[in-house]
Amino acid sequence: MIPELIIDESIELIETEETSKTFLIDNRKERMERKIDELDAMKQAIEKVLSTERYEQSIYSWDYGVELADLFGMPQTFVKSELKRRIEEALLEDDRIESIEDFSVEFAKNTAIARFLAITIFGSLSLEKEVGI
Repeated sequence: MIPELIIDESIELIETEETSKTFLIDNRKERMERKIDELDAMKQAIEKVLSTERYEQSIYSWDYGVELADLFGMPQTFVKSELKRRIEEALLEDDRIESIEDFSVEFAKNTAIARFLAITIFGSLSLEKEVGI
């Protein structure tokens, strides 16, 4: 006997927004501590995305992480334009992030330092990301 699929069209689907509540990850102590929410959780989420190379870990979807590894050895002008595009692309996958503003890149020896303002639904965060080039 083959089961019969019955679709009840009277059922209403309700979309809910995910909470930002999570645990604080203390990398120095290598442990999770107290719960955090809103801006603190957003800062941690952004730092996690920017420290995960896209496509390298099978546990994450292909929409998670940022592509930075192939910038190594590239000219500074290329890195400056690509770094902005790639960071924006990675972070705007998160619905809680509305925009990336005031983006700037400085170079020091073999490092590019990107500084930017992440506008989130909880407020603004001033962040930076160092990339070896």
